[in-house]
Amino acid sequence: MVDGKRQDSCPTNRGLCPAIAWVNHKSRGGGERMGWEMGWDAMSAIATAAAAFVFIVTAIIAVVQLREMKRGTIAQAFSAIVSLLHSEKCRKARKVLMNIEEKDFAKWTEDQVDDAEIACSTYDIVGILLRRKVIDHRMVTAEWGQSIVKCWEHAEPMITRYRKGRGQDYWDDFEDLYNKARDLKDQRGKRRERNEPTSKDNPPRTPRRP
Repeated sequence: MVDGKRQDSCPTNRGLCPAIAWVNHKSRGGGERMGWEMGWDAMSAIATAAAAFVFIVTAIIAVVQLREMKRGTIAQAFSAIVSLLHSEKCRKARKVLMNIEEKDFAKWTEDQVDDAEIACSTYDIVGILLRRKVIDHRMVTAEWGQSIVKCWEHAEPMITRYRKGRGQDYWDDFEDLYNKARDLKDQRGKRRERNEPTSKDNPPRTPRRP
């Protein structure tokens, strides 16, 4: 106390000691830095969310594009199959083959052999596309199933002879196509016996061309 007055032990122009002033200054500065750090964290979170959103949108667009491409591929493949099977040459060949009743292949005429080979080769090509799952086999077996079954069964004498010299896998994709068509035919027969309605996957068939 001086002249009856108490004097602070650490007088400053702010009424605070230098140590306290320095602490307060650091605290204020630290608060500012903390605010900046919180701001950067928020901006980083927003940027991350935005990047994730862009990625999701891009992925969705890619999936849609792939689906459209797949639809286009299916349509093109089916169109090619229809054009092949509906060609005059192939239709004639199938008709000749399905009218061959001779079981002894050695007695077939040269023209019968030529047409039978065209019919079998055509269905073997279709079978290759189905094995690679370019399209669903029901798109073919539901429309040409009767023709496929008859062509295979009438061509068996020729196929048996050819496989003896060319291997058991000769026209094996045609055989797989035949098995699928026969299975679908059997399923439909059982469904009719039970008087069950035709499903969406197996719509009623219109009269088939050979």
